[in-house]
Amino acid sequence: MAEPISRSMGASAYQGAITRANIEGVIMEVAKFSGKSVVAGPLATIASLIDLVKPKQCLKANESWGIEHWEDLNQNFKEAVLAGIAALCLSEKKVRCK
Repeated sequence: MAEPISRSMGASAYQGAITRANIEGVIMEVAKFSGKSVVAGPLATIASLIDLVKPKQCLKANESWGIEHWEDLNQNFKEAVLAGIAALCLSEKKVRCK
């Protein structure tokens, strides 16, 4: 999931964000080249693949989706789980996954 990069970040954070963006770009190119579906975008775009209308509310909700220790995960881990679920849906060749 792409993160915004801003010059207002500290120098170290800015350089780290640039490096991360480059690595993510290479990974996406390799995936696409090998015939995999690639979707990049903000949380709302990723969430739309699994029919989540308000993903931020789902992240705050106590709904665990059957995932152990969901309530113990921080925001970043929960977003990563949603991205993983969306990726699994894409790998199953489904446009939508509920």
